[in-house]
Amino acid sequence: ARPKTEEAQAGKRKVCCVEAAHFVRGPYLRRVWSLGRLWIRTASGKGRLNVLGALDACADCIQFLATDENIDSLGAACILYKLRETHPDEKITVVVDNARYQACHRYKSLARALKIELLFLPAYSPNLNLIERVWKWIKGQCLYNKYYPTIKQFNQAIIDCLYRIEKQIPQPLK
Repeated sequence: ARPKTEEAQAGKRKVCCVEAAHFVRGPYLRRVWSLGRLWIRTASGKGRLNVLGALDACADCIQFLATDENIDSLGAACILYKLRETHPDEKITVVVDNARYQACHRYKSLARALKIELLFLPAYSPNLNLIERVWKWIKGQCLYNKYYPTIKQFNQAIIDCLYRIEKQIPQPLK
């Protein structure tokens, strides 16, 4: 991976970390302490927003696709198309984990057809994928100690946060 990142730093290649995040509407408490009984509002019913993101490891920018559908190999392929469309003439390396939808034949053959190199991380090593830090930061900004009365407000809060990151990566993430 080091030669690829060195090429990316020199401007000869794009290295993007791709991963999905599944934001579930529910109670996320962080550091709650009380002497008495504390009632905390939580969402009734379930809701989920699936986000597939691609973080450029050197340019500090992110591209994402959000959906309430399950992410499969066809959905994951959309991010490959988006990367190729955004960088039509550049070499692209995509860092992925071994999720089924990214390790399947369909996804690999599409990456070959789009001339995108896949770099698979070792199993059980999510800390090596830089976009995992983005997902953790978004959860801290949008989910912890927050209550959204409707699924629409929940989804909008996450998407708004993603658009803010897309425009400019905040200092804590750099």
